[in-house]
Amino acid sequence: MTAEQSCLYCPAGSQTRLDEIYQAFFKADIIPDIIPTFIPTTYLDLQFQLLNGKPINVTLGNEISTLQTLILSGPSFYFGQEVDYLNAKYTLIMFDPDTPNPKLNILSSILHWIVHDLLPCNSTNPRAPLDLPPNTMYAQPTPLSFAPHRYIFLLCRQPPNPVYDFQLQTVGITGNTRPLFNIKQYLIKSNLTVVSGNFFLQGLNSVV
Repeated sequence: MTAEQSCLYCPAGSQTRLDEIYQAFFKADIIPDIIPTFIPTTYLDLQFQLLNGKPINVTLGNEISTLQTLILSGPSFYFGQEVDYLNAKYTLIMFDPDTPNPKLNILSSILHWIVHDLLPCNSTNPRAPLDLPPNTMYAQPTPLSFAPHRYIFLLCRQPPNPVYDFQLQTVGITGNTRPLFNIKQYLIKSNLTVVSGNFFLQGLNSVV
């Protein structure tokens, strides 16, 4: 995967942009149904790189086809520096709360990805990649219904001395701890503070 790290200041984004994140999460019934309500304090940009080299951006609920995410590595992602937390590190979590389908989500949530110890983007080269191993291996989207699933990314500020679930740290692509992932419980147990997020929609018949 690719991640971004910086020791320089990179702005968190305009208030209008932060408001758009909150509104999109609320309209998609992500807050407060799936995660507790939060106030975004930075942005989170994500981009899939297609096999033909074309980039596909995640833009707060856009629909992306299964062919467009048919890659073995996670998307590139970028986020800005929170004004009041210049030394903070962050965790990125990706999960699907709509398995096997949005109306009968008895296996939800499915955990797709966790990466810890991230730093904000570099203001002089905001999209310069840094190789950083995932803490939970990336698993590409595999929607089980024609109705689109919400694939959610959360950016969370870590506490000074974080402690994480070892079982999730070692899970493989098809590990049995991926289903029934309790995102609310994980945030509480890990003392993570959600500061931003993004999401896309994908179903078996998604064509873009």
